[in-house]
Amino acid sequence: LMGPCNGLIAITDSFATILFNPTTRHYRSIPACPFGIPKRYRRSISGFGFGYDSIQNDYKFIRISEVYEDYMDKDMKVDIFDLSTDCWRELNGQQVPLVFWTSCSEILYNNACHWFASTDDTIILCFEMNTEEFYHMELPESCHWYNGKSDGLIIVNNCLSYIRYPDPLSDRPAEVLIDIWIMNQYG
Repeated sequence: LMGPCNGLIAITDSFATILFNPTTRHYRSIPACPFGIPKRYRRSISGFGFGYDSIQNDYKFIRISEVYEDYMDKDMKVDIFDLSTDCWRELNGQQVPLVFWTSCSEILYNNACHWFASTDDTIILCFEMNTEEFYHMELPESCHWYNGKSDGLIIVNNCLSYIRYPDPLSDRPAEVLIDIWIMNQYG
């Protein structure tokens, strides 16, 4: 589930994507991305995004995937679907770190899609809808160690926020504190 963005939401299972207006109950199926990969290679979809480009007056879908023959040697690939032209295109020329999915990890805020990604450390990877450029933000200093909690991105008081919460499948999730970092000034 991606969004909401101007009242619209997008639903995907990595293969099919539906743009849905819950108020009118109208929906539109987004065509599958036509770009293939070389023989003997594999593709793993690691991130989706959905947002609005106010300069082009267009809704866009972003698909980030890992393409690899050997699991240790991966290339990141970015595809963009423009709703106005009803077609996919490849975004080339930008280095993208490895995106990883966790619950509550894909969020649209401040006209940018945000995901968790990995460089030498975990970062918040951002994709600006108008410029179609990637940038990243560091996590708070105390977040660079793993303590068995899950991570998420949420909006709190109209600010992008990072939460670290207990694994709901753990033995005693109610006994562990939830950490919330609120980004008062974006970036």
